[in-house]
Amino acid sequence: MILVKKYREYKTAIRWVLLLAGLYFILVLAYESWANISGILGNIDRGMFVSSMIIATACNILMAFLFNQLLVKHGVNVCDSVALRMFFVGQITKYIPGKIWTIAYQISHVVGGANARGILLANIEIMISIIFMTSVLALSLYLYFEYLFLAVFVFGLGLIVFVLLYKGNIVNTIIYYLPLKLSNSELLGRVAKSSTTYAAGICFYVLFCSMYVLAYVLMLDAVFGFSFEEAAIYIILLTVAWIGGIIAFIVPAGIGVREALFVSVSTIVLPEYSVAQLVTIAVLTRFWLILQDIVGLSFVPFLRKV
Repeated sequence: MILVKKYREYKTAIRWVLLLAGLYFILVLAYESWANISGILGNIDRGMFVSSMIIATACNILMAFLFNQLLVKHGVNVCDSVALRMFFVGQITKYIPGKIWTIAYQISHVVGGANARGILLANIEIMISIIFMTSVLALSLYLYFEYLFLAVFVFGLGLIVFVLLYKGNIVNTIIYYLPLKLSNSELLGRVAKSSTTYAAGICFYVLFCSMYVLAYVLMLDAVFGFSFEEAAIYIILLTVAWIGGIIAFIVPAGIGVREALFVSVSTIVLPEYSVAQLVTIAVLTRFWLILQDIVGLSFVPFLRKV
């Protein structure tokens, strides 16, 4: 209890320290592997890299529309352009220590406690949705090379589960099965009547999974010259590291955590690859993801005029 109280008292300072530590860790990794990184950047396939950015940006736009639908689902009534702005700016504020900044920015666009709760629920649901879809993708890719039929079955089962949860209420469904039943809490109990459809859920699932894999395959091919088989292995490892960074929610944007987790797990799974190459993949992937967030933020001035 004493540790919990101390954390609550100094949590902002702790998160700033963790952010700076994560940035320092990435810079050290980049410095130690700079010879390898500079050599790779000199041979990058620019056309394919730009294509990967376009598809990754399209995937982020899709997630922005999903967020918009979830706002409607949870009773938050804002125009589409405002919802998209809330999402893209929220992608940048995740780098600021303290998770409250994303929510605080989004809540500033609405009035009333019900709308604030709806925004919180929409954020929780979209995070659960992305974690679920990427987990299914990672498992499907893992099974793809040895058990193709089973991989297709897992992917299809994931589609059915996602659509059912998307049509219903993912948050309350998960809370219901937790040891501590929180479904009666005021926060989770007030959910607007769902306006989502099965067709929309199918579209979001199929499009997200397709663009997620394709963007990573193109990026890994453009930068490192990996075949699809090699890229699939790294997509699995990068997805595991991304989910690990989400679980370590105290660290802003999982900076440093994802990279350390990726390198650690990869050295076990792929002992034949050098640590320098794994570090290069981790660092360049992080900058690729940051570039996506910056591109998304560039849409905001346009959305203000819509």
